[in-house]
Amino acid sequence: MHEVRRSCPLTVCVIEQNVIAAEYLFQLLANTPDIRPLRLEECLKSDAPPSRPVFLIDNWELSIPVTQWTMRLARRYPEAHLLLLDREKSSSEIVRMLSLGIQGYIEHREVSRTLPDAVRAIASGRIWASSEVLQMYVRCTAPATRRQVVEETATPREAQIIELVRRRLSNKEIAAILNVQESTIKFHLSNIFSKFRVTGRHALHKKDEIPSEWTKLLA
Repeated sequence: MHEVRRSCPLTVCVIEQNVIAAEYLFQLLANTPDIRPLRLEECLKSDAPPSRPVFLIDNWELSIPVTQWTMRLARRYPEAHLLLLDREKSSSEIVRMLSLGIQGYIEHREVSRTLPDAVRAIASGRIWASSEVLQMYVRCTAPATRRQVVEETATPREAQIIELVRRRLSNKEIAAILNVQESTIKFHLSNIFSKFRVTGRHALHKKDEIPSEWTKLLA
């Protein structure tokens, strides 16, 4: 992947609960001339917050789920970019994170080697992931997999919930993303099961024709 150089430093806000790990990430970024790292409290308290910051989220021992972070940050910083650090994950797990609004993923053991390049890549609008993950992500979100009949019968909210169910999210996770009560998700699912004449959420996993609504989820 090619590096992207900019005249103005890229602002990177570090979200890390472990003090030692946070200092390591901060120093790693501070040693890169075209990147300006900030701690989370600095970014939130700034009188003139950056318009398009990169949020570096380490998922190790986070007290708040990543799904909550993506939702909250997207509301406060609509043009922000999100880069996730985590333990080794399968391709399908990484695709799920991309579908939730993360623009890049780095395994912990690759941080020292790839972090600056990953920051530059997602700041320029690209996704930082392996070619295998990118191909899987494209297949999962391709418009060609939709069928008109479902687009006409599912309401926009139902389409969102079906898509999230297909990503193997729980009712609690879906409720957090859509900012509604878990009971509301159960109500919509009941209507969906009745409308599509299925007996449970597992039947929805097999429907490749469900329309994708990911671009609207965190608006």
